Amino acid sequence: MIGRARDRRTIRSRYGAAPKGSPPLSALTALGHFLAGPFIVLAGIFTSRVVPGRRHIVAVLTMGMLAAGFAWAGSFAVDGWMDRNLQALGRYTEASVEVKDAPFADIINVEAVRAGVDPTLVAAMISQQSGWQSESVSWRGGRGLMNVTPSVWRQFNPNSACNGEHASPKTGADCIYDVEQNIRTGCSYLRNLIDMYGGRITLALAAYASGIDYVEAYEQAGGTGEPPAPAFSEYYGTLRQVLTFWREARSAEGSSDVAAALRLMSIRKVLGYVAAGLSGLMLLWAALRYRPGV
Repeated sequence: MIGRARDRRTIRSRYGAAPKGSPPLSALTALGHFLAGPFIVLAGIFTSRVVPGRRHIVAVLTMGMLAAGFAWAGSFAVDGWMDRNLQALGRYTEASVEVKDAPFADIINVEAVRAGVDPTLVAAMISQQSGWQSESVSWRGGRGLMNVTPSVWRQFNPNSACNGEHASPKTGADCIYDVEQNIRTGCSYLRNLIDMYGGRITLALAAYASGIDYVEAYEQAGGTGEPPAPAFSEYYGTLRQVLTFWREARSAEGSSDVAAALRLMSIRKVLGYVAAGLSGLMLLWAALRYRPGV
């Protein structure tokens, strides 16, 4: 052993340090080990012939932290995009852009203009709320195309013989399930919410999707800005679908910003899944690797 060490020192002193790989090649090798980390760890779960090294463990942990960090940072970017695009959407709530390629387009155009809201916004709400099903009933009790709740129906139709509580089908022309009456009531309610919140379309859509009670509680608690996503996940699902429909209907107005916002929402979601998946992979590997008797 001493002789071998002496021989190595002799070689170094005579010929210099042993040659190393070129920087580009070393970098590519390190990158390869880094990218292979999750696969090596995954293989190590199923077979004892593959033993992940420290570099593979570090790679998985680093990837997980990066994905979580980017997802967290991306949430702020998405919120910024959302604010700007929702402000743009708010400016168009009273514009009369006709809906053409959609069911009940004629009724939507007439009733939206009557209420003073953008027909494309109404169509987006119908698409999200009921999927164009005129006899739809939501988990919150909303009925018809625009998921009008019985209480909202009675508020805007005090003289109606229909109280809005019954199941489908409709009982007459003056019924919560009647397409025209349902759209008219939904448009009036949406306009009322937009006015109530001073044109803040975010809060108007929030109240329409999940109820005024949530928005009131949020504001009474001293909340500023928009409702937080963790406490209002249903609203963000509504918002995404409304923005998508609005972008398609208004391709010439602000579509690039809306498209970018939607892409960021998708990227943030994917990064969240990646971070969770890598964390789960490490936990599973550690549980199997360090279980008693191993």
